Amino acid sequence: MKIKSLFSTSIIISIVMSTVVVVTILMILSSNQHLEHALQYQLQAFELASEMEESSEDLTTYIRMYAMTGDTAYRAAYNRVLDIRNGKVANDDGIKKAFTTKVEEMELTYEENNYILKSQELSNTLAILETEVMTFLDNYLRVNPNSDLGNSADPVVLANQARLFSTEYTDQTDKIMEPIQKFKTTLLARAEIEKLD
Repeated sequence: MKIKSLFSTSIIISIVMSTVVVVTILMILSSNQHLEHALQYQLQAFELASEMEESSEDLTTYIRMYAMTGDTAYRAAYNRVLDIRNGKVANDDGIKKAFTTKVEEMELTYEENNYILKSQELSNTLAILETEVMTFLDNYLRVNPNSDLGNSADPVVLANQARLFSTEYTDQTDKIMEPIQKFKTTLLARAEIEKLD
């Protein structure tokens, strides 16, 4: 009778231990999936912030180069960056999607969403000034096709070129980057918390 009772007890213990092992494995797998999701989210969000950062820097570079050289390749490059941002043409990765749509598709917190959209709003405001300069230069070069903008003495040309190198312009480009850095800092803090959950 004792042997039968001992055997039954050992079977029950084995079942309990097996259940504990299975539950532990499932918890580890679930934890790993959660961590993987957090890391994937972090990567996507950083790519989003970097896209905003890089496209803003590219716009500044291309408009300045166009203003100083009159080379239409820089003008085309500037417009392509805007078209990519607005989802009119595909990015280098082949994806054709507006930046705002990418933001909407992310699982951003209210704070993170505000940071990234604030940066875009500031960039769009700066684009108005850049477009004004570009329009002036387009018209100027149409009337004066052989002009060397890099050595121009025309006071109106010089004034428009100066708008792209002024303290006001530089301050505005810096302001675009501020919310992106805050976005990254907030994102890192949230990612660290999620890793511990």
